[in-house]
Amino acid sequence: MPIRGTPRDASQASACVVHATLEREAKVVRRSAAIQRDGISLRYIRLVTSEVPGSGPSPDMARHAAAYDTQLSLFEELRVEAEFAIRAAFRDHSVKLHSIRSRVKSRESFLGKVTRKGYTSPFEQMPDLVGARIVCLFLDDLPTIENVLKSIFDVFDEDDKTASSPPELFRYQSIHYQARIRSDHIGPHYDSIKQFDFEIQTRTILQDAWASVEHTLAYKGAQSIPNELKRDINALVGLFHVADKSFQHLRDDIARSEQAARELVEDAGDKIEMSDAESDAVVTVNRGTLKALLRQLYPERARSENIEYSRFAEELAAVGIVAIDHLRKMLSDNDSAGHEFEASLNSGNSDERSQQALYFTDIGFARTITAHAVEEYEPPVDENDEEDDEEAGDY
Repeated sequence: MPIRGTPRDASQASACVVHATLEREAKVVRRSAAIQRDGISLRYIRLVTSEVPGSGPSPDMARHAAAYDTQLSLFEELRVEAEFAIRAAFRDHSVKLHSIRSRVKSRESFLGKVTRKGYTSPFEQMPDLVGARIVCLFLDDLPTIENVLKSIFDVFDEDDKTASSPPELFRYQSIHYQARIRSDHIGPHYDSIKQFDFEIQTRTILQDAWASVEHTLAYKGAQSIPNELKRDINALVGLFHVADKSFQHLRDDIARSEQAARELVEDAGDKIEMSDAESDAVVTVNRGTLKALLRQLYPERARSENIEYSRFAEELAAVGIVAIDHLRKMLSDNDSAGHEFEASLNSGNSDERSQQALYFTDIGFARTITAHAVEEYEPPVDENDEEDDEEAGDY
């Protein structure tokens, strides 16, 4: 039945009842940290803030929104500075990263989190308003990345999601660091942004992949997974876990293999020096033995990337050079040809430009000699460089 009274009074009373009910329900939503962001709770929040007649955003929410808008340019400056510092620190580092990404939380996401969490001082309470994520390749890279971050930022808190998760679950795995711009960075640019905190997340590429899969599957625990799916999900979890460990083990095995290759190449060289006979055990050309040989023969030359040693090993195999002793002899016998060609490239240089003379890397010098000594050998062109970059991916 309609509420007694004039139409104006009825409208006001109805609005008050609805508003009070929705306010109570919205408080329950905000109070419960575990509640999901489903359509009902978001509908309640939207109704309370914008759809009740005569109602608008609460004064606090309006104030937070205005403060966000006012400081957005500073948050963006902080994001750019943090990402730049990370990229600069790892540009020539031995750890090769898969990706570095950063973002400022959007206005909608910011206000939604304020509502869900019930923040009263969101700019102090929200740790990830500005955030960066570093994705690496191997588990052993994570401690190294941590040391680098602590050297370029003031890191004051750490939350290892991996350590806190149950061992039987491959749940969301990542390390979160709370940081600020270093206090010794001074000047107008830094002074305007170094009072803000920001978050840096670090994880392996497989942890990042699982985080994306887990988010898409939208299962937050064993209870929410249907029984008929648990076996498949557990198997998938195991595959990710084993693959992450296996990548690390493979890199460790490669390091041991390259150490063994250095010892093999050094031993073979010693035997050849003592007697002009070949050793009984033939050392084959692969990336590790080739790298060891060229570093032994040309220690003063710049070291090449690992991919170049792999390419050159394949090029040598294509012309029948598959033994290290064969390659060593060919390079030694034709060493002067390599030096003559290198000198010809610099013969036109004036004294003023002599300090900019061109010198081959170890691979470049070996390729030059091979092109001179082996008629069927064709030095590679750069056509595959872009293809390799596309396969590997970039930031």
